[in-house]
Amino acid sequence: ADAMTRWRELLSGSGNTVEFVQLDPSAPANSRTNPLPVQIEYGMHHTKMFLTGYDEIVAGSTNSMIRVAVHTSNLLRGDNEMKANGAYTQNFPLKHSRASRNAHKRMKSNDTEPKCLFEVDLARYLESYGYTKRQQWCPTTTSLRDKSVDLSRGLISREFSLPELIRQYDYSSAYAVLIPSIPGRHKIDAYHNFGYLKLRKAIMDSFPAARQKSANKPPPPVLCQMSSLGYLNQKYLGKFHEAIDYTSTHSTRPVQDYDRVSKNKPPLQNQLRIVWPTVDEIRNSAEGYYGGRSVCGKKKNVSLEFLQPLYRRWSNVAYDPLKSARHVPHIKSFVQPSHDGRSIEWLCLTSHNLSIAAWGQVQRRSKNLPPDEKILFVRHWELGVFFSADTLARSDGNKVRIVPLADYEHDSNGAICLDNDDDEGDDDVIRVPLPYSLNTPAYTADDNPWTDEPVFYPQRDAYGRHGLL
Repeated sequence: ADAMTRWRELLSGSGNTVEFVQLDPSAPANSRTNPLPVQIEYGMHHTKMFLTGYDEIVAGSTNSMIRVAVHTSNLLRGDNEMKANGAYTQNFPLKHSRASRNAHKRMKSNDTEPKCLFEVDLARYLESYGYTKRQQWCPTTTSLRDKSVDLSRGLISREFSLPELIRQYDYSSAYAVLIPSIPGRHKIDAYHNFGYLKLRKAIMDSFPAARQKSANKPPPPVLCQMSSLGYLNQKYLGKFHEAIDYTSTHSTRPVQDYDRVSKNKPPLQNQLRIVWPTVDEIRNSAEGYYGGRSVCGKKKNVSLEFLQPLYRRWSNVAYDPLKSARHVPHIKSFVQPSHDGRSIEWLCLTSHNLSIAAWGQVQRRSKNLPPDEKILFVRHWELGVFFSADTLARSDGNKVRIVPLADYEHDSNGAICLDNDDDEGDDDVIRVPLPYSLNTPAYTADDNPWTDEPVFYPQRDAYGRHGLL
């Protein structure tokens, strides 16, 4: 309530307004805070996203643009200044304009294709909010709005709902795939649009079936890094890995075989790794133990026996190009490296933590229906973005390679610049600012996974504290 009051005070007299829409899927269905037709126990809204409209002037021509930002930080000063987070941003023009062709932004649709996947996913996701208020979104008082400039094809004078406004823009140059989760029990005609089944679909689209596992090489492990660890079981985690491992997902059936135990599988510790900070890493962070309040893991969850071989440290003294080792992770990322561990096959930056509630779980629709009647049950609103060499492919057809950032350059604002068109020597390389190593070390015998429960630790942090007591 205090934060909402401060926002209103900040905008007072500016001509701008703010409206707060609370979303709680655990509230009664079709209520003020739950627009869904069902009530989802323990549901929550966890997405972090900005949609920003603005005018861009290029060579004397003014264009109406929208910026889509999907990120991992809450609107808290501590999150943004003290913790490690990640963000994807990309700008899109109105549909009557042509999207600019950046070397690393492939045009993925043309005039003959009726729908753009990015637009469909974004509009469908926003429609789930139930925010149908029609209003004028473009101000008419800015100096840019003069009679000589036809900016926005009627955006100034017309009223739109938010999903309608989103559909006015051209997303054909999007170099990411949206990975949404929407609370609900999604049926066969929709469950591939959400959660880990949507991530699987993006992976399958990027990696044809021909790129299956090599007979001479073990598949590279999937790295799961998050800031909250829910209760997991070994069966679910194994099925989750099967669905998103690009070397084998074409040969799996995550829906039809959800209740079958795969035989002759390698140990899970060879296939999947969990990047999770140790107690020492939290204690030695810039915020000390209190920084660990944002790394949520109950002791009973992080202490599960089958998880212990999967843990990997957050920091690596030998590899810290972003100087992130002393900053508590609030970023959530899922990565599969190449076989040699030097580049990235695919990456998902997202609000999803590693939990069944966020990614969803395949279930039988009803015990009274045939066993092939399955649903994907999701409890959270979440949103992420998926990247691969395929989504980042150059418009001229040249292949690209994704590598973790090492020697990086900054733009004039101090931000890391990924689309460096002046770097002709490395025009086939996309550098990703991954804040941990693809080969981050395993826990030692003295390491313990962090838990945000009030535990007394003998060693003080830099502020004299002994834990979250």
